[in-house]
Amino acid sequence: DAQSLVVSATSLSVIEGLTNTFTVRLAFQPAANVTAAVARASGDLDLTVNGGVSLTFTSANWNTPQTVTLAAAEDVDLVNGSAVFDVTSAGLTTVSVTGTEADNDTQSLLVSSSNLSVTEGLTNTFTVRLAFQPATNVTVSVSRASGDSDLTVSGGASLTFTSANWNTPQTVTLAAVED
Repeated sequence: DAQSLVVSATSLSVIEGLTNTFTVRLAFQPAANVTAAVARASGDLDLTVNGGVSLTFTSANWNTPQTVTLAAAEDVDLVNGSAVFDVTSAGLTTVSVTGTEADNDTQSLLVSSSNLSVTEGLTNTFTVRLAFQPATNVTVSVSRASGDSDLTVSGGASLTFTSANWNTPQTVTLAAVED
């Protein structure tokens, strides 16, 4: 039988802003100390090794699982990123673990004012932007839902937010007719 690294999971989810763990042990008792390293091999930079970067197995602790902690940083997108982490040791087959970020953000609209006065015959404005960077374009429609029909949306009735302009406020203009 050949010596090998044994991991408790080859994939795991990490909630954004939190951590999750997996363990590593050896398959057989070694004749000499074995050191294993854990590092991100590819993928989303928001996912990192937060603990257990270097693991040492001896003839006494070879079958005791050692913990590796992955962390997912808070970010400004709504994408569940992923990264591959390699567990390596000289002379042993590399074992890859895929970490997937479970995004905790919910898209919402940020409006500059929820209460606006418009003088008869004039206009007034407010702005709208998204709270987080979207994965795809988001179109927002603005219309009068109820109330005085003398108030209308005279500009910005349809706003399109992209991954490039999601945090740039777009203007909506309300008009009040003379009555």
